[in-house]
Amino acid sequence: MNILNNGLLNEVDLLNVFQNNRSKRNEIFSLLMKPYWSSLYSRCMFRINDRSSIDDVFQDVLLRIYQALPKYCHQGVF
Repeated sequence: MNILNNGLLNEVDLLNVFQNNRSKRNEIFSLLMKPYWSSLYSRCMFRINDRSSIDDVFQDVLLRIYQALPKYCHQGVF
């Protein structure tokens, strides 16, 4: 279990808050994705191999994750 937010909430708790509290979604999304940003960015760099488009692709990936999270069922590793 990945402990986030100074040990106060784990991923499952953050997902529950994200899915049930619309007013806190941006803040919770940031906390939830923070541990994964550098590896996700590196993965996008590897797949795209075009430095001029990487930021747009990365933003698109984050947006798709954000839009899919309300329906996400946590059954294993996030």
